[in-house]
Amino acid sequence: MNVAFHTLTALAIGQTAACRIDVADRRGRRVAIAILVFLLGVMSHGVLDGLPHEYPFKWLGDTVSTTSLVVIWMAIVQPRHRVLLLIAIAGAVVPDVIDHVPRDLNRHLGTHLPELTKLFPWHHPGGSGSLSGTVAPDARIASIANHIIVVTFCTVMLWLSRRALRLRPATGG
Repeated sequence: MNVAFHTLTALAIGQTAACRIDVADRRGRRVAIAILVFLLGVMSHGVLDGLPHEYPFKWLGDTVSTTSLVVIWMAIVQPRHRVLLLIAIAGAVVPDVIDHVPRDLNRHLGTHLPELTKLFPWHHPGGSGSLSGTVAPDARIASIANHIIVVTFCTVMLWLSRRALRLRPATGG
């Protein structure tokens, strides 16, 4: 999936964990939660890449969407939770950095970085749900449905964990 979807998922993971971090501080588990958040980011990448999917954004749209998500979320989340969200984002994008960046730099910038065998199984043809070329209508519908499910799930998680944000709902009275 586009990096924007991996980032949105990471924000939902990080913000949900941020709501638990105060309890963890009292028990000295802050580092354990940070490690878990990173690992959940990596695993979410595999789950998303395993779903049948097309890429609704070209590279520029993906870059703008991802950057906007991160900038907006860093502005509205409580400052003490920013590192946790960045850890989740790092976990969610590290599989692409490891498996795709050397090849992409070689292709687009003419560098000569070594291209190792892909480490993550969801980047192998048999483990990826990536759809390219001529896509059957049923596969296209599955792709759209999967994107809608991911966005809906993340939106719900972000709403349920909104107390990690600096914004407070207006109270009546």
